[in-house]
Amino acid sequence: SDNNHISLGSFNFYPEQNKLVKHSETINLSKKECEILALLVERPNQIIKRDELTKAVWEDNGVVVGRSLDTYISKLRKKLASDASIQLINVHGVGYKLVTN
Repeated sequence: SDNNHISLGSFNFYPEQNKLVKHSETINLSKKECEILALLVERPNQIIKRDELTKAVWEDNGVVVGRSLDTYISKLRKKLASDASIQLINVHGVGYKLVTN
């Protein structure tokens, strides 16, 4: 991957621009979606603990709303759904991992 994007299945992920691009389609990400995806992409196929993700993304904002992480993961799943080779796996009680085939 070049300095601007990371290849993720059939997508190109542009963390600095908060977007995913697939062919000619651009999918905009919220800042938080982008931060979560960037953490997962850095460590593919590894479980990242929930508290590590919430700390990294919400740390500066003090209060973490209980299910926020799950909500953002579910939004990311929808945005990545068009590529069946990418999975965001919930490891129950532990965290999440990004699996690409």
